[in-house]
Amino acid sequence: MSSDNSIQNKNIAIYSDNHDTKSENSVFSLVVNKINRVISPTKNRSIKIMDDTKRPLILLVDDSIIPIKLISKSLATNGVDCHYVHDGHQAIERIVNEKYDLIVTDVHMPILNGIELVTYIRKSLRLPTPIIAASYDISAKIDILGAGASCFVLKPIHINDFHVTILDLLFPKRY
Repeated sequence: MSSDNSIQNKNIAIYSDNHDTKSENSVFSLVVNKINRVISPTKNRSIKIMDDTKRPLILLVDDSIIPIKLISKSLATNGVDCHYVHDGHQAIERIVNEKYDLIVTDVHMPILNGIELVTYIRKSLRLPTPIIAASYDISAKIDILGAGASCFVLKPIHINDFHVTILDLLFPKRY
């Protein structure tokens, strides 16, 4: 690595553990792309989302109570205020009465699912608010992104990765 911290393409030789003289060594080319930024977790494995002025407000929408409370608590300790509701109808009531900086929704919920919620937010309310959609089912990704979600997160959610996703959507030019 050079002194300016740039990363260059390198060739790496990988040799077999087999000591048979008839086996051949293989050489692979490994391309390493430069990373524009790295957001590292602190010692307590959390990432400080914001430490100045107005705290972002996020709406969490999920019919599972325990995960939503854990995510809400984690985000609150890292500089984000959260409201949470348990279905799409409750979410719409909140969204029309409150301005959110970000919405996080589960895809599979009773009453009004995440795809219907995102469609309503984009087509009826015409809100540009970033929306993260989450599901255990990777096949839901195409439908939810097609409905207008900003990004898709596969469950179970790794909280540090989730914090980075939130940073990217809340502050795209800051980090």
